[in-house]
This record gives sequence, C-alpha cells and structure tokens, in this order.
Amino acid sequence: MGGPNLEVFKFGVYVFFPVLVYWHFGDPEWYERNVSPYKAKLYPAEKHNLPNFPKDKASVQETL
Repeated sequence: MGGPNLEVFKFGVYVFFPVLVYWHFGDPEWYERNVSPYKAKLYPAEKHNLPNFPKDKASVQETL
C-alpha cells in the first residue's frame, strides 16, 4: 500500500482543499465580480414589479 507519506498527503488534501475553496469563493470581490452581474438576469427590474397586488377580480382584470 501507500505508506505514511501518502497518508500525510491525503490528510493535507482533505483538510486544506475545503479551506482553499472557501477562501477563494468566499472573497467579497470575487462575489461582486462574478455573481452580481447575473442579478439582472435572475430577478426582474424593479419597474416591472407590482407595488401592491390586486385583491379582487376587477383589479386583476385592470392590471392585465
């Protein structure tokens, strides 16, 4: 089998890989650069949202 050096290497990978992933993707600058531009694609602009929802049939037909 591998031996102690392989076990130390595997332990290092198991411990440091998640830490490095959190460090890279948890950076606020990375988030602003790569995630925030998709906000407009995922969520509609504020002008398209209704300020208050219609509550009766006549209001729904008027809105449509």
